[in-house]
Amino acid sequence: MREQIVASALAALGEDSQKVQEEAGLVRQRLSAVQSEINNLLGVLAKMGAEAAALVNEGLTRLKAER
Repeated sequence: MREQIVASALAALGEDSQKVQEEAGLVRQRLSAVQSEINNLLGVLAKMGAEAAALVNEGLTRLKAER
């Protein structure tokens, strides 16, 4: 249902639909990269323990703000 709505909206945009689709793809790629970085930071935290918590928390805060 959601995909049908998006497809209809893109069709209504005409020439701009290609540009919107490309931008949406870039946003999805960046979101995936940010999620991957968050997972990496959590892995580092698990390995290094509480001593690295502040550093990892700073990174998580930055990435969550970007997301």
